[in-house]
Amino acid sequence: MNGSERAIQITETYSPKGSGRKITIDGIPAREVTMDDESDIFLNAAVCERIHTLIRRALRSNDAVEQRITYSAPGHRTASSHGRRAPR
Repeated sequence: MNGSERAIQITETYSPKGSGRKITIDGIPAREVTMDDESDIFLNAAVCERIHTLIRRALRSNDAVEQRITYSAPGHRTASSHGRRAPR
């Protein structure tokens, strides 16, 4: 049984139920664990909570149908956001 673990960054797209919107988050810190020929990706609890915070903030900040933001740790104000607005 051979195994390895490495730090990676992933991109995930979330579609909050009932919102009709999509939020893509780039640069999410994760761990890739490989055992034999299988790989799994893991997020720690703090990262998961931060993702939820970023999603809530993105939904409140504007009415864009699609948004793309960059993951940032709490206390860091370096996240960027851009998106496509809903037709009016």
